[in-house]
Amino acid sequence: MNTPKLSLAQLRRAMQCAAMCAAAVTSKDGLRAFWYHENWSDSISMGKYDNGAGDNVVAFFTSDGKALIKGFDHESEVSPHARDEYEIWPGIYDGIPSEFLSLLQDEAAEYEHATFCCWCEDGQTWKTGNAHIPDEIDDGAEWLLGVVQMDADEFIEWGKSYYEATFDLIGEDGVFAAFGQHAPVAAGSALDRKSGDGGA
Repeated sequence: MNTPKLSLAQLRRAMQCAAMCAAAVTSKDGLRAFWYHENWSDSISMGKYDNGAGDNVVAFFTSDGKALIKGFDHESEVSPHARDEYEIWPGIYDGIPSEFLSLLQDEAAEYEHATFCCWCEDGQTWKTGNAHIPDEIDDGAEWLLGVVQMDADEFIEWGKSYYEATFDLIGEDGVFAAFGQHAPVAAGSALDRKSGDGGA
């Protein structure tokens, strides 16, 4: 099962930056795609990605440096809706630290909507449950985790496609400012910049 390539702190920052950019583009919840709630619950922050088409990622970050992230790809065969009997794929939540169990039961977590899940207890190492998913079945983790780990260049490319004309409300400079990065001097598309510097 795929897990985040970023550390816990890096992932948290990426989701915060994406949420800042999304809020600058639109105030309408149904169009934002990214949210970040710093004080979602006692000592808990929550980040979320939802593309409005049935796919989402929910991440919880604790004040003592732990995190849990779960995602749902509505087209995946791992989805409860794709199984003969509606149920979560066995093993996805196995081994989750007890402190996260209550968070998963919250309505915002959409407990049953899960095709992958992982967690981090030391700030660096991501763990998964004991789900045995055949190689030919896509649980959605690769592409969904990619969306929540975007840097400025990647967000610009994604944002122009997702928001289309309204992306101009923040623009490339606004995205670089939100992510704390400097815009490249050379002209060119986000994709050109990525290929030129080897990505980030």
